[in-house]
Amino acid sequence: MGRDSPYARIHPPHLDGTLRSLRGEFRLEQLGGARTRLVGTTWYVLDIGPRSYWRLWSDALIQAIHSRVLRHIARLAER
Repeated sequence: MGRDSPYARIHPPHLDGTLRSLRGEFRLEQLGGARTRLVGTTWYVLDIGPRSYWRLWSDALIQAIHSRVLRHIARLAER
């Protein structure tokens, strides 16, 4: 990137932050009538700005991961 830029050093500050996962879990909740609900939860720290913008992306990413895991578990359980 430096060769194609008239600037000696490019440092976009928005790339300094991180999304750090602290903990994740999947819980089984008994519903009655031989039914069970599987609930996924993730705790994470978003240290990148602007937070309101990046929160949209991080929430979508975490939701996509949960959905993929839950679909996989459902396929295995329904065999």
